[in-house]
Amino acid sequence: MVFYPKYPQEVFDFIKESKLTGKNLRDEIKQKFGYDIPRTSVYNLVSHHRLGKKYTHGKIIPSWHLKPLGTERKDKDGYILVRVEGGEKRKHFIEWEKYHEPTKPDECLMFLDGDRTNCDISNLFLMKRKYMGAMNDILKGIKDTELKKTAITAAILKLEAREKEIQLNKDNPRRKPKDDRWKIVVKLHKGGKTTAEINQITGRDKNTIRWIIRRYNLGIYGAWNGKTYNHVED
Repeated sequence: MVFYPKYPQEVFDFIKESKLTGKNLRDEIKQKFGYDIPRTSVYNLVSHHRLGKKYTHGKIIPSWHLKPLGTERKDKDGYILVRVEGGEKRKHFIEWEKYHEPTKPDECLMFLDGDRTNCDISNLFLMKRKYMGAMNDILKGIKDTELKKTAITAAILKLEAREKEIQLNKDNPRRKPKDDRWKIVVKLHKGGKTTAEINQITGRDKNTIRWIIRRYNLGIYGAWNGKTYNHVED
């Protein structure tokens, strides 16, 4: 991931080399590059790139545009950013691309030891971005790096198998219950039994009994394979 400045490097180079100031400099930039830079922004850019001053906005912040390539800093999320040509890039992506192809938009890199400043290639693990949320509980309490890799690989295989199963069964969803025990609950309910009495007779949970009765009263319980069970046979 690269963080680009608002204006291209050519604009910064022109400001640094030009002897114009104020409105004249602003008009020249607009005519030459097509950027209508605000007056205050032109003043700040001159301070950055021509005079080498630090920009004051509540506190002193050194401009990273003036830093040499390869300069590192830590961002607010704890990642290490490296100054590259035209912007900044997170260090763990740079280290990964030394040995592998660049990551795709739906992929991300995991730090096996949880330390975002440890960008060693052995500490990085590539996975689909959608699997990241499931890894928090899986890796809880596991400290060994190799064991973490094994656990992650096994979890990903399980998730992929589940996705394929859902894809294969998308035309035949699992809508009906596992058995016909719901019919007994409805029969007792029609016989005037209360939820507590049905619970004592069947042993079913009270919330489950209420759920079955509610679906039956709405006429939607048991709607599968083209049938709607609106009654229970004696």
